[in-house]
Order: sequence, then structure tokens, then C-alpha cells
Amino acid sequence: MGQRALSSFRRRAEPPAGQAVQQWESLRHVDWVEVWSAGCFRYAAFVDEAGGCGRLLWVIEDGTACRRLFLRGDTVTFYLI
Repeated sequence: MGQRALSSFRRRAEPPAGQAVQQWESLRHVDWVEVWSAGCFRYAAFVDEAGGCGRLLWVIEDGTACRRLFLRGDTVTFYLI
């Protein structure tokens, strides 16, 4: 996982100008996303796997390489970057 401009992501105070991803099933393996929760930027990540007809999403956090699972009901927002 690259460290490219990760520090600039951590300083961001507002979500990206683009639309939040509504259809998780539209995300592809290795799409680069910002993960937001409770109005705060959490981290940048790569999509590892989208499954369950858009009900679950695996991402790999940039910098730590931790693989994380999100379910559709989780209070998280993804932005393509």
C-alpha cells in the first residue's frame, strides 16, 4: 500500500466534493476510497472485496494494511478518490 499523500488526507476537515458511494456493489477491487464516520475522516483505503449484493464491503486501510469489514447498516460513508 502506498503512502502517497496520506498526510494530506488526515488534515481534511470536510468530505470530498464528490458524491458519497451509494451503491457499494459498484466499487471494484483496488478502488481508492476515503472512509468517513460521524462526520470525521477516518482513513484512506483500497477496496479489497465488495459482496453480498452490496451488503458488505472489505477494505484495506492504507498505512497499516489492516483489512476491515463493513456491513450496509454501519454508520460509515465512502468517497471515491
